[in-house]
Amino acid sequence: MNCGSVVTTYVKTLVPACIALACAVSATAQVYPVLPHGFLENGGQWSHDVRFVLRRGGVRIGVERDGLVVLVPRDDGGSARISLAWDADDPSEPTGRDPLPGMHHVFRGRESAATGLRMYSGIDWGGAGDPQLDATPDGATLRMPAPRLGKGLRVEGATLDVRDDGALSLRAGSGELRLSRPGSARWQLIQGRVLVEGADPAADGTSPIKVDITWATFLGGTNHGEEAKEIVRCPSGDLIVVGLTNATDFPVTPGAVQRSLSTPGGQMGGDDDDAFVARLSGDGSTLLAATYLGGSLRDVAELVALCGDDVIVAGSTGSADFPVTSGVAQTVYGGGTEDGFIARLDASLSALVWTSYLGGTGGGADAPRAMYVRESGEVVLVGRTCSPAFPVTPGFGPIDLPECDGFVTQFAANGQLDFSGYIGGSGDDGFNSVGVTASGDIIVGGGTNSVDFPVTPGVLDVTTGPGGGVLLCIASNGSAVIWATFLMKLGAGYVDVLPDDTILVSGMTGDPDFPISPGAYSDLYGPGTTQPVLAWVAPDGSQFLFTTFWGEYGWIGTYDMALDSSGRITLVGEEAAGQLPTTPDAYQKTFTGGLSDGFVQVFDAGGTELLYGSYFSKPSALGAPINAVVRDDCGGAIFVGTTYSPSFPVTAGAFDPVFDGVNEAYIARMTVINPWTNLGGSLAGSNGTPTLTPTGDLCEGFDVSLAIRRGPSLGTGFLVLGASELSAPFKLGTLVPAPDLVVGGLTLSPQGALTLPLVWPPGLPSGLELWWQVWFPDAGGPFGFSSTNGVVGRTP
Repeated sequence: MNCGSVVTTYVKTLVPACIALACAVSATAQVYPVLPHGFLENGGQWSHDVRFVLRRGGVRIGVERDGLVVLVPRDDGGSARISLAWDADDPSEPTGRDPLPGMHHVFRGRESAATGLRMYSGIDWGGAGDPQLDATPDGATLRMPAPRLGKGLRVEGATLDVRDDGALSLRAGSGELRLSRPGSARWQLIQGRVLVEGADPAADGTSPIKVDITWATFLGGTNHGEEAKEIVRCPSGDLIVVGLTNATDFPVTPGAVQRSLSTPGGQMGGDDDDAFVARLSGDGSTLLAATYLGGSLRDVAELVALCGDDVIVAGSTGSADFPVTSGVAQTVYGGGTEDGFIARLDASLSALVWTSYLGGTGGGADAPRAMYVRESGEVVLVGRTCSPAFPVTPGFGPIDLPECDGFVTQFAANGQLDFSGYIGGSGDDGFNSVGVTASGDIIVGGGTNSVDFPVTPGVLDVTTGPGGGVLLCIASNGSAVIWATFLMKLGAGYVDVLPDDTILVSGMTGDPDFPISPGAYSDLYGPGTTQPVLAWVAPDGSQFLFTTFWGEYGWIGTYDMALDSSGRITLVGEEAAGQLPTTPDAYQKTFTGGLSDGFVQVFDAGGTELLYGSYFSKPSALGAPINAVVRDDCGGAIFVGTTYSPSFPVTAGAFDPVFDGVNEAYIARMTVINPWTNLGGSLAGSNGTPTLTPTGDLCEGFDVSLAIRRGPSLGTGFLVLGASELSAPFKLGTLVPAPDLVVGGLTLSPQGALTLPLVWPPGLPSGLELWWQVWFPDAGGPFGFSSTNGVVGRTP
């Protein structure tokens, strides 16, 4: 292909926009013009810690080796002292920049004087990665490069607050300093330290390019709350989300199957909860269809899948008047605390194709936990039942034993029962995941407390017994258990059947001697009581093919697992110990310290490398657990859950941007396979070391931007693009892209900034790599040039 012509196609769509970077320092006290505007060096007239002083209208700014001391007038005639210091192991000595004309003399009494002092218009601390301070008629402008900001800013002597406009307010007595919002980044206050979140990466290529939330939206009404339980992605890109709500004004759409809450008035978790089913556009901006689904008592939609264009929903209900249809397997509530239900709705959520109960009599509960829809329309449900008369078809499995058992049920495409039955031992058993092999046999994962669970000979583990997981293979017609095995104290949380019928298991173990394979991502068992595991099991259940630990230790609730088209494994859930590994490009690197945090972990298909790891709760200390996830083909993960925070990071254009309940369902998309890599190669110039920071996924129709920072003030840039990497020495810097195309005329702002936005065009092949860099004529750079770091983007 002609790479140059491909690059030309989308470069023409770049539109420059200016973004300011400086962090301005000012004072609310009245400012009087004093000439010249500069920093006077210390010739012994002040404390030896102070190197320079700037005076403005009663405000004094003292420059020290590791920061600033600011004296702000108080109403009582005294001064309030505020100190700002940046974290540094070896602070650089401040030096004057751009000396002003003339000499200055300071007299202290009759016998002491400091004469021949210079005044400077600016101050530098060391190299281009250190702060810069400039005198202005109104005070001073402090520029803090991203690497320094990322290390933190310590503030003493002031009350700190982040204002609505994004500025950082520092109050002492009646005086105030304000540091404006640092470009597109955000001030963050943590235990007395000021950090910057979302700052530009270091220009040397050592800092990764962070990923972020692409979009996020709430989904709910205005009273009480919602929980989102499961999500499926349609071939069109639309998203189907299910859960429960007790909001009387949940946003149902015209023509919905059920337009109102069945029994309004109670609290979340009570009898008035109804299930909901909602269809949203793939970018979270539009609600296409939504309906309640329930009867007079509590109803919860836990599972969702597609059958052609129709939507299959399953869950639990305590309602004897749940809207079932005629001609299905079970039209009457079985009894006990709750029955399962399964419903097939049309694509518009305006009609019930069929609906059935699934449950037995007695005081127990029947709970579907996992679902698989075959291409021919049959629906396999597995779960846990405590009913002594759960529906059982002839020839399927043993009768119910004393405790709760696992169940396996298959519905025909028309809602009739193909087969159904219990599987278990004398203890408490249950199933929570299901998959299907290439030949149609059913793989079921779950847990057991039965010493006599019916395992078969010749499998991985026939002796471990209760307290761990079980894995079974059941004939496609339900006629027999082909094989069944214990899992050596590994609790089987979720299973997925790979294309070669290998079975991937995600679970937890409390066994420090659990067998871990050579070359695993981690073989370290931490000091806690449980450890998360990924395990690959042979198609015949005879052995572990590969195993690895993946978390440190502590309580980790893995609620869902998804694989993308490349076999990469995404795990989501909730964690309460702060011991999960995170990657340098994580959206949230650390645990909030609250009740629990949601998490996302992405591993390569072989289980040897963590590709992406992040917490997901900020800014709420109450957490935002992730209940379910689906992957798209653009490196993204779309997940759903519940948040208790009105400051959950919904994005512009979201369908529902307002938190208006006790808790609210959310849907969010995050990039988890980062398409961008920082390659370094920058060349410092008159405004420090320029940076190039790309954002966005490289898929058709996605918004992409290239943010240039710290270029020459009002300079002109040249964007260099290449379909291959050159990385050749040039003007004492490094020309990273092979220059297949050079686009000139990129005019920077006075702060040396520019953002180039574009919409990623169609037609670019998967796996295409493109290299980007910007060069500037710059009198402050070697040989009159400076440049940004180079970056490479890879299409998924």
